[in-house]
Amino acid sequence: MVRARGARLCVRQLAVAALLGAPVLSARTAAQPPVANAATPHDMHGAWRMRDGGIVALYRTEAGDSGWRFVDFRNGASHRLYARDASTFTSSDAWTGATPATRRYAISRDASGRAAGLTLTRAGSRARYGRRVAIREDSATFTSGGTTLVGKLIAPATGRGPWPAVIYVHGSDSVASVDRVWEPYLLAAHGVAMFVFDRRGTGRSGGRYTQLFTTLADDVVAAAAWVRQQPHIDSTRIGLAGFSQGGWVAPLAASRDRGIRFMLVSYGMTMSVAEEDQLEAPLKLR
Repeated sequence: MVRARGARLCVRQLAVAALLGAPVLSARTAAQPPVANAATPHDMHGAWRMRDGGIVALYRTEAGDSGWRFVDFRNGASHRLYARDASTFTSSDAWTGATPATRRYAISRDASGRAAGLTLTRAGSRARYGRRVAIREDSATFTSGGTTLVGKLIAPATGRGPWPAVIYVHGSDSVASVDRVWEPYLLAAHGVAMFVFDRRGTGRSGGRYTQLFTTLADDVVAAAAWVRQQPHIDSTRIGLAGFSQGGWVAPLAASRDRGIRFMLVSYGMTMSVAEEDQLEAPLKLR
């Protein structure tokens, strides 16, 4: 929940910064029943606008499985989902855990079979209803230092553009990002596009996985160059969002691209890389 609350604040800062173009800086449980598996329709992934004005998201977990997670950006509540059938899920009130099943999530579909409506029910409370936020998704293939990288640009599908855009700068995880992060959908619900790409050596991107900051910064600059060329994006309002290790990479990338107009660091270190390593090494040894 702490992570979700922090994320909610970060998204607000990103949206304000993107819309204004202003600079911004901020600094196992026991075995459970099976989670939603790969057969679950992937089109649930995205942001949903509830009738009460709140925004919630459904997204794949980052733990390497095929599970799903719910997050409510009004209060930071986040819960792991457990499938009952292809369109119905339950959760407890906790961060993870199937029991007691106090929450129900029901997906309704339009005539084409696409996920369109969401009904949230919590024991003892009134049901909440919402509709999936309309978004535009454009796949991208670009090169950086001779390496082909693959990404996706998620932007609002309604309203007036061109839209400000944010480049997602990864943490150190060696997992694909394009289909497994919720931030782009939440930003799109607030009128801001976001570009996310699979870090080199992960997902559909080529090359070898690396933690060499100079190379990673070059990849971010190449991503920004691709985004800047898109006609529905405002090239004068492009910024970066660096998460964890990305908190070091994003400023380096911004120093190499004068077109970067704002930046946010989330879950980043307020110390040098050497200082962080000095703290981390003893912990790993223990």
